[in-house]
Amino acid sequence: MTKDQLLEKIKKLLALSNSSNPHEAATALLRAQKLMEKYNIEKESLIDDDISFIEVTPIKGLKAININRDIGAIISKAFGVVTIYVSNKRSLEKIMFFGAKDILESCEYIYVILSRAFLFAKNNHAIGVKTEAFFQICDLPKKEINRLLRLDEIEKSDFDILETKIKDIIDCNLNQALEGNSIAISNMKTADKMIDTFLGNYSVIDMYIKKYVEQSKKGFVAGFLYSIYNNVAQYKIDEQTKGRILKAVDQYFHGATVKTSKSRGYSISSDAEYNAYQKGIKSGSSVSICTAIKNRAKERLLLTNES
Repeated sequence: MTKDQLLEKIKKLLALSNSSNPHEAATALLRAQKLMEKYNIEKESLIDDDISFIEVTPIKGLKAININRDIGAIISKAFGVVTIYVSNKRSLEKIMFFGAKDILESCEYIYVILSRAFLFAKNNHAIGVKTEAFFQICDLPKKEINRLLRLDEIEKSDFDILETKIKDIIDCNLNQALEGNSIAISNMKTADKMIDTFLGNYSVIDMYIKKYVEQSKKGFVAGFLYSIYNNVAQYKIDEQTKGRILKAVDQYFHGATVKTSKSRGYSISSDAEYNAYQKGIKSGSSVSICTAIKNRAKERLLLTNES
């Protein structure tokens, strides 16, 4: 039996392992696994010559499955690949891109670029959000502010002093901090600590601020990723190639049910989320994906707001 004949036999056995007959399916899978072990056949050998996959390890600080799923959806749309996630409970272990061999390295490269851009933008957005939440309270009607202060048993004079101090820090440092000035960033963190220290024993206002910060974070992340996804050109893959890619996925996972990348919808439930969502849209629109691959540059030129 030649190697090609052996590979074809294993492929047929793996196809039978999807049979609706449990006994037939189990027997076929066992025979395929024994042949692969006996002849040292790797899973990669069972995939079409020009269809393959690449495994990518999530970058440090970004193992959240939902974020990686949205980044994967961007890459799937841009390159016509199928993105699979291998996770352990809530921790993402690896991402797999299945598609044409000649674009897989580019998929890995773009994944890293997008992940780093996302982390940078998210961390940059976090600067000043807590103080922004604090000033949201300061801008409430006096009657409402007084009600919150009474609930937390805070003296209005002490609150006014804190407001003045925080305002001075914001006016001098926020813009520079957002531009990456290390001293300004340090001063903004000091403002956050001042708020934390002052509200350490007060539950109502602290909960208000924490809720605002969480909503702002959600809104920014959603806007940033949606902006990139929306601006990336859809790669048009023909049905035959798509079928071959899905077949490769099926062969690799022996017909097991897997989850692939899809763009998620998003609903906004507060002003904090809406404002941060708009900031995310603006920040995401500045992220550019521009790559031409080998001899198929005209087909696979992917642009996002390229000037």
